[in-house]
Amino acid sequence: MGCQLCGFAARTQPSIGLLDPLYAKCLYFEDDGERLLWLHADLIGFDAADVATFRAWAKGELELDPHQVMLSATHTHNGPPTIRLAGCGEYDAGYVQWLLEQLQQAAVEAIANIEPCRLVRAEGRIDLAVDRRGKPSAHTDARVGLLAAQRDNGSYKAALVNHVMHQVALGSQCRQISADVAGQVAAVLREQLDGSPTVLLTNGGAGNINPPQSNVPYAQVQTWGRQIAVCALDALDESVPIEPASLKSARQVAALPLQGMSHTQMQQYAAKGFTHWYETMAERLDEDPQPLCDDVELFAVRLGDVHFVGVAAEAFSRLADDLRDATGRTLYVIGYANGDVGYIPPAAACAEGGYEVDDAFLYYNSFPFRPGGHELLCTQATTMISQLPLS
Repeated sequence: MGCQLCGFAARTQPSIGLLDPLYAKCLYFEDDGERLLWLHADLIGFDAADVATFRAWAKGELELDPHQVMLSATHTHNGPPTIRLAGCGEYDAGYVQWLLEQLQQAAVEAIANIEPCRLVRAEGRIDLAVDRRGKPSAHTDARVGLLAAQRDNGSYKAALVNHVMHQVALGSQCRQISADVAGQVAAVLREQLDGSPTVLLTNGGAGNINPPQSNVPYAQVQTWGRQIAVCALDALDESVPIEPASLKSARQVAALPLQGMSHTQMQQYAAKGFTHWYETMAERLDEDPQPLCDDVELFAVRLGDVHFVGVAAEAFSRLADDLRDATGRTLYVIGYANGDVGYIPPAAACAEGGYEVDDAFLYYNSFPFRPGGHELLCTQATTMISQLPLS
């Protein structure tokens, strides 16, 4: 307690209390020579440089290649600053160093604790989250995806849940540390499932998706968490085995074009108080040739016939449906995976404007992405998935 909190500019710092603990969870899979280490934390996100540091350790100590290591986050706005968001809490290098050590320990313990399991999958629906933009292109994803590892005795070793919603229920007025709704879902499932499994509540393309309200009492956060958990439990009653439960993963980096600006255009933002952004971008314009691009990592995992696509950004909920339509696969997007470069809206949302299009890039210390970035990610991810054959 006493650390700064990351996610809101309109917040009084630092933290003053603890509502619930933050966890890092680890899943480790082996199958016929394939390996996957998946770490997931109750944090706003991971800085790409810190992901690279962890992967270098995993390569040296565990003999895992980058395409075998994924780090994802719930995107809670009530945890310490682990990414560099301007005005939203200062990046906490000391905490991050300690965090990486905890992740290393979790990885070692997970690998030492493997046992044979069968995989089952299920999917429920809950109409809880809302499209916060209020624009004609509004889209939500009500799916609650569930993949569970089950022992021979019927108990569960682990569960991986996917639900799309910004973790901002507590809002900017809350100065207490919390995993928000995601933490409540994971806690209820761990309590209710036989075997007290490790539970990862992963986020999806939540760039446009909020809870029904923000700045709500903690009791409301607990209620929403229980509702999502009950939806997952009900779905698990109708689960089906994944046979064969084979594993494949892949990784690639997409270069997405940015909208450059003239110094005159940038000075307009400096006049509004974004002087650090102006200085940073002016230096970048002077050093980088046009057109400017930012790298966005894509990470694809296939577990049996279930696919996960990690995106190092705040993707929009439409990405999952676009990929489902393009591939015909059972698929879930994992947002805030292996980094976070900011919002990547679909072309329709770019034309509509709004915070995610017109302002968010200022906090991410970058230029906005050009329209078409979402569509380019979809095309590249579709190609990746096609290279992870089902047989």
